[in-house]
Amino acid sequence: RTSVGLMECKKALVKVDGDIEKAVDLLRVQGLAMAAKKAGRTANEGAVAAWVNAKGDAGLVLEVNCETDFVARTDDFRALVQDLVANFAASAYLAQSGLYEDVEALLASPFYRDSSRTIRDIIGDVVGKTGENIQLGRFGVINLSGRNARVQLYEHAGGRVTSLVGIEAGKPETLKNEKFLSLAKDLAMQVAAGMPRVPVAVKRDEVPEDILEEEKRIYHEQTLAEGKPENLVDKIVMGRLNKFFKEVVLLEQPFIKEEKQSVQGIIDGVAKELGEDIAPVMFFRFAIGD
Repeated sequence: RTSVGLMECKKALVKVDGDIEKAVDLLRVQGLAMAAKKAGRTANEGAVAAWVNAKGDAGLVLEVNCETDFVARTDDFRALVQDLVANFAASAYLAQSGLYEDVEALLASPFYRDSSRTIRDIIGDVVGKTGENIQLGRFGVINLSGRNARVQLYEHAGGRVTSLVGIEAGKPETLKNEKFLSLAKDLAMQVAAGMPRVPVAVKRDEVPEDILEEEKRIYHEQTLAEGKPENLVDKIVMGRLNKFFKEVVLLEQPFIKEEKQSVQGIIDGVAKELGEDIAPVMFFRFAIGD
């Protein structure tokens, strides 16, 4: 009931004169206290897990961090990760696509198997057993319900890198077509691979403004430092930006299985063969250590 070792359970029972329920409460309080004490310690290991619903039109990806790879591979930590995935899959968070960055709100939400307990409590139990700082990291949802779309996941390196991609098609029957399903897996693999760089957007006009402005600034300063003629600076900067887009925009990246073609080219080929309109609409890529 507490995931705590036998000796700790015995000590707790002694302290409360053998009352099992009081011992359980005591161990849970101790687990939360230990979690608070260890919260400042660096947690750069862990796992990333994803889930897609049976219909295939909604999914989530979740990162949970701990301090060492040893703990990340334990049954207790892995069970915690799966509990958290199952919890949020059954929660209201699944209703809307997005990256949920309010970790405190997530930690305060009730645990799906026992609404009297919170996610913070559940994590505290495992902190008490492992003795490590365990943190809930990033949490993203793609929900394309009501659309002709599929959400595809891809896990790499034993859960250290996981991607989730939403792909839209024109007709419902396309979602069951083997060529479309193969393309969906390839797109999720493309995102997970992060080659030549981790993509930051599906399309060029979706690149975040802060990233774009920083790249422009760097290229402008580089070009001036190289002593290029002032009347050519803007043109050179644009050329370098185009190269940047081909590296970080998903549709413009070279396809990992056939680098002479772009991802858009591969999509166009399948779409033409199926007489369809196919387009990835959003993605997440979480990697431990990012």
